[in-house]
Amino acid sequence: MEVLQNDNLPPPPGLIASLTAGFESIASHVWVILLPVLLDIYFWLGPRLSLEKMAAPQLAKLPEMMDLLLSSQPELLPTGAFSQERLAVEIAFFSDMFAHFNLFRAMRTLPVGISSLMAGRMPILSPMGGSLVIDLISPGTAFTWLIGLTLLGWIGGGLYYSWVAGILPSQTGRRPIIRDVIQTVLLSGIWIALLFAISIPLFIMLSVIMLVSPALTQLVLLISLFLLMWLVLPVFFSPHGIFTRQETALESIRSSIRMVRFTLPTTTLFVMSIFVLSQGLNLLWSVPDEASWMSLVGIFGHAFVTTALLAASFIYYHDTTAWLQLVLERLKTQQTSSVKI
Repeated sequence: MEVLQNDNLPPPPGLIASLTAGFESIASHVWVILLPVLLDIYFWLGPRLSLEKMAAPQLAKLPEMMDLLLSSQPELLPTGAFSQERLAVEIAFFSDMFAHFNLFRAMRTLPVGISSLMAGRMPILSPMGGSLVIDLISPGTAFTWLIGLTLLGWIGGGLYYSWVAGILPSQTGRRPIIRDVIQTVLLSGIWIALLFAISIPLFIMLSVIMLVSPALTQLVLLISLFLLMWLVLPVFFSPHGIFTRQETALESIRSSIRMVRFTLPTTTLFVMSIFVLSQGLNLLWSVPDEASWMSLVGIFGHAFVTTALLAASFIYYHDTTAWLQLVLERLKTQQTSSVKI
């Protein structure tokens, strides 16, 4: 560290400076919040793609299936793992979830996607009354809709990220939007494959543990979520190289891992700050009732803040990778000079 100070290296990018620059960039180009605003208005006022009628018959069969299970394996009953009272609560929970569920929510994709407030709220009311409901009965039809909407979300997310990255001072020239979108789809496909590779063994393990001890299942799930957070942190900036350095999906993932590895403390603080600001303000934006036109204030406020935070993350990524490259070049030069001496 002393060597770096003697070489008069500039300090690493600051958290406050990146956040400030992000908000200033969006305030100067407020039109880039158009996609989040339109998506939220569609989730709020548009039709709902419902799975309620498809799920209702299956939920109605659960008590009978539970009776058959307990009659064939009565040893499960004393453990408290299963009971009719608990089953009734679970059925009521899932019935309410399917009543509010909107398959159009699949357009809110990760890791690259258009930010949305209403995707989390899944409203069923609006100032104009109840939403138009489109019921899906066939699982095959629902799966087809899911694939199509997810692909549409990836494309929209690529366009949204490209717009935000294109307004930043560090970006000059014409944006290769089509290339950005293609790499976005490839990156999202890689994320989905990794998610399945991690979640399927985890689901099997939790299912086995649940049969042994429901209390232990909660502890294992908490530990798993904590470990998952630390696995996600190194690839948090995996989309950013695509939009700021025109890298491919795989190159961008490697750049993210490399940057986080060398700047773990400050990058962790930056990511946590973005998360706290976003989730904390979401509580404010969600205060208006979904049947009130005041929800428009929350939609615009959420779109502005989340887009500004996205811009801040692009700025932080660009400045940090540039700073890291300078540091590594200085260290390499110093090592070469030491060898010659």
